[in-house]
Amino acid sequence: MAETASARTVGSVPASTENASSRLSAANEPRGEYVLVMAGAPASTEPEAEMTLEQAAQRALELTGQGFGPTAAAKAAAQGTPYSKSEVYKALLTIQQRDPE
Repeated sequence: MAETASARTVGSVPASTENASSRLSAANEPRGEYVLVMAGAPASTEPEAEMTLEQAAQRALELTGQGFGPTAAAKAAAQGTPYSKSEVYKALLTIQQRDPE
């Protein structure tokens, strides 16, 4: 679209030009739907070692040493693992019975 410029006073601009200008700018407004394309996280070059149930229970044991209750520790240790809170809790109890402090 080519632009032209002319020097005029505001009073000398015809009303029809002002209306055409507003129609033209309204016609150039973006309309419709927008699509935002985002990329996912890059693939890791090293496969993550999956935590075993024993390791999750050991993590829960560490958390109990930091002041967490057994249930809260099991819940926190189970996050990000394929194990449920109750599985980690049972394994935690087994460790605590096996190795009393």
